[in-house]
Amino acid sequence: GYMTGDIKGAWLSDTDTTDVVGTELVTNGTFDTDISGWTALRAAVLTLDTAALRVTNAGTTASMASQAVTVEIGKAYTYSFNLVSGTRPVYVRVGTTPAGGFYSLKGTTTGTLREYTFVATTTTAYISLQLNAGVSGDYAVFDNVSVKLAIPDRSVNANGLAVHGTITKTAVATGADLVAYSGFSTSNYLEQPYNSDLDLTTDMSISYWIKDGAVSQSLMGLGSATRYVDQSWYIYHDGGLDYRLSLHSNGVTEQQFEIADAVGSTNWQYVTWTLSGGIVKGYLDGVENSSAAFTGTLTTQAVTKNTLKVGKTPVATAGHSGSLALLRISATAPTAAQIKEIYEAE
Repeated sequence: GYMTGDIKGAWLSDTDTTDVVGTELVTNGTFDTDISGWTALRAAVLTLDTAALRVTNAGTTASMASQAVTVEIGKAYTYSFNLVSGTRPVYVRVGTTPAGGFYSLKGTTTGTLREYTFVATTTTAYISLQLNAGVSGDYAVFDNVSVKLAIPDRSVNANGLAVHGTITKTAVATGADLVAYSGFSTSNYLEQPYNSDLDLTTDMSISYWIKDGAVSQSLMGLGSATRYVDQSWYIYHDGGLDYRLSLHSNGVTEQQFEIADAVGSTNWQYVTWTLSGGIVKGYLDGVENSSAAFTGTLTTQAVTKNTLKVGKTPVATAGHSGSLALLRISATAPTAAQIKEIYEAE
């Protein structure tokens, strides 16, 4: 699909109709009672630290804890972890050997669940929690280490959505290559840990293709698991057949915007929400449907570090029962002419 301006994510775009199942591939990534399943490398000392894993340098080399997980060649996966505390910068590594492959230096900032997306090139991927080389006694404490099958991000950012439960994938139409995603519920959904790229406060846009669904259902949102608490935005279907976008100031005060009488269509619909110059507009099938002022400032998740969820939000009583495809979030609001062009092309 089209990617507009300062694109932050482009998901739900695939040609493989195989359903995706979000099975946890890491053994003992929560360290509830012990550190079994992890191997110490390069003179690392591994110990249990209050239901977390402490990796300590026993020398001056870049010590690490590593584990092999079984993956499928060509599939995308999310690798996430939480850095609890530490005295040295840490690396994330994913590769065909414990010390090889992709890595990213992430500094010593703690308290945030971090996620990376990788595509498997062999049937075994080694994930490693590594300290930067330093002095003996340096350490870092890790928790909530996870590897799950992912819905890939087709934008330059490559921040995938982790799969929870089982998501169904079917062709959007007979003979089509593009697939749709469905089967959402409170336990079957997609999620991305906190991503500062999504801390948008001024211009933004959210667009997607949607089919079916019913009233009082959740669609997607960025925020906590509780309505009126630490929310940025969410989208849901109200009881009057309207698509609704809710934007929040201070994480609590909400303003709602709607596209009227659109819920439940058995035809595919293209929905675009834009925020620009303090005005929110809703477009349905390339045509402006609503326009209203947003008088607040969109809440970011920089402090609370809440997640993006697709397929459910904390608002409605049920996850989305219809199908979605080509979800995109951008820090740019496309023009009416561009939205019309995208609709007609797609």
